[in-house]
Amino acid sequence: MDKERKDIERTIKALDARRSSGEIIGITEAAELLGISQPVASDLVRRGLLDAVTPAPIPRLVTRSSVEIYKAHRDAKEKAGKYEATNEPPRYEN
Repeated sequence: MDKERKDIERTIKALDARRSSGEIIGITEAAELLGISQPVASDLVRRGLLDAVTPAPIPRLVTRSSVEIYKAHRDAKEKAGKYEATNEPPRYEN
């Protein structure tokens, strides 16, 4: 059990370091960056459109890069006025 505790502590430290660097962000911040509600952002994670770093039921952390990629695809779609299958954002297995 001591090894398990050390593994958990190591994982938490690694997540804290990635979060401090801005590499990963919380679902609330992701929703704010995208201009959507938190439930909609959570749905994007569930659908694989945002890359989740932590599984449910832990509060979701997502990669900032997946949020930026999704936003770029969404903005391009709005600008073009259409959405072609070849321009879909990548899917992540969460």
